Amino acid sequence: MIVLEKDKNGQLRKRLYYLKNNIDVNIIAQTHNRTVGGIIGKQRDVAYKMHINNASMTQILNKTKLNKEQFEETITTQTESNKNKYKKRLEIMNAKMATSPVITAKMDKPLNITSNYKSLENEVITPFLI
Repeated sequence: MIVLEKDKNGQLRKRLYYLKNNIDVNIIAQTHNRTVGGIIGKQRDVAYKMHINNASMTQILNKTKLNKEQFEETITTQTESNKNKYKKRLEIMNAKMATSPVITAKMDKPLNITSNYKSLENEVITPFLI
């Protein structure tokens, strides 16, 4: 069994159960006080999560009741969306790094690196001046 996400009060399981039993999306939306678009969006989310968890296409289509075209569109859209999110995060990180001041450190005294651990045991090392 594939764990999809946290399931608040079993709502997702109920919706998937309704889909499995070929209950119309409009009825599912009314039953759960959701929009039809919200139910379809959740179907697509489940399909994508199953896809990235290496579920077979047959298993995904049976579980979500999406057709092959809807499934392929979902995978393409989600993949592009994730690529764009990654690019934006990378750009933000690069911009922050470009504007951040360079921090240099000074040593109080040079480190005496020896092979004898006992000689370093009692030595207090302050690597950075503040």
